[in-house]
Amino acid sequence: MRIFTYLLYLIVTSLLLCEIGLRFVVTRSDDTYWKIPPFPFFDRMDGPGVYYAHPYSAYQMKPNKTSAVIYLHAEGPRMDVIDEYGFREPRKIARKPQGTFRIFCIGESTTYGARNTYEHTYPFLLEQKLKALLPGRTIEVVNAGLVSATTAESLPRLIHPILDLEPDMVILYHGFNDLVPRIANNFRTDYAHFRATPLSPWYGAFPILDHSYLARAVRRLSIGNQVLHDFTFRKENIPKDLPSKLENFKKNTPAVFQKNMEVMIHLLQSYSIEVVVPTFAFVPGKEDTWIDDFPGELWQQGIEENNQVIRELQTKYHLSAIDLNLSMKEYPELMSGKIHFNDEGNDKVAGILAQAILSQIR
Repeated sequence: MRIFTYLLYLIVTSLLLCEIGLRFVVTRSDDTYWKIPPFPFFDRMDGPGVYYAHPYSAYQMKPNKTSAVIYLHAEGPRMDVIDEYGFREPRKIARKPQGTFRIFCIGESTTYGARNTYEHTYPFLLEQKLKALLPGRTIEVVNAGLVSATTAESLPRLIHPILDLEPDMVILYHGFNDLVPRIANNFRTDYAHFRATPLSPWYGAFPILDHSYLARAVRRLSIGNQVLHDFTFRKENIPKDLPSKLENFKKNTPAVFQKNMEVMIHLLQSYSIEVVVPTFAFVPGKEDTWIDDFPGELWQQGIEENNQVIRELQTKYHLSAIDLNLSMKEYPELMSGKIHFNDEGNDKVAGILAQAILSQIR
């Protein structure tokens, strides 16, 4: 009995020492998008990681992350700035000064620029080009992209805080992420069948272990590096076999994408805000393996379906007919994979958008 008690004491003491030691030595700067840090506090707006569980839009970026390493650039880790609203924006977006024309870019990782430094994202470059084309005008372009976002995340973010920040124009650039919910089982129009809010305890009946650094370290060692999808996709509803994915995709049409986009357009126009909705760029033949869950054979079909929705909305709401997809197909060398832009690609996109919206800037 004494030996058992002594062994139990050694085990408990060792575990406590490991827990304490990890809390001292863990680095809190490993906030990359592609590799989630070992201890991402999704249930807190501070602490390690750049994402947190949001009660109305599944997840958002933690505000005021002024030293977050968002991604690994070819030249090494780069520092980035997330502002108080969760935007990739080094400036303080305050009440709009008189005479300022403010543009918000809403979208996915392609807008956020997950593979680019801030200075090589299309929202930043768009601002520079518009200032050059309209000298003397005060123009702000805000990057409100969110990595992995669907229109179900963008809609509540549009209502708050973007409308509160007095946009004169909003560019909606969506087209890929709404495809992924269509392959999942038990389809729901709010995407609750697909989107997991990253608060579920990892250990079932023992959620307290979710806050243990030691338990998280064991999980990391057993599973390896994880990405945002590992926490925000409801994996149990995504079929493993291709036929089931294809059947679900065919059954679940782009109707939700159309409804969400139309609601955002109608809402913005009701506030007399200019709306720009370009088609979504896709270059076939490029390698892109960042998302294993979505079948490669559905990329082109799905994006074309969504682009057809966008073209119909452009006509219905009298929007500029910006066919970014058609324009970028001529420049496959400007793409980083099938849908993301490289630095030169973002510059090209910014130029196309600048020329297209110039007449709408009052």
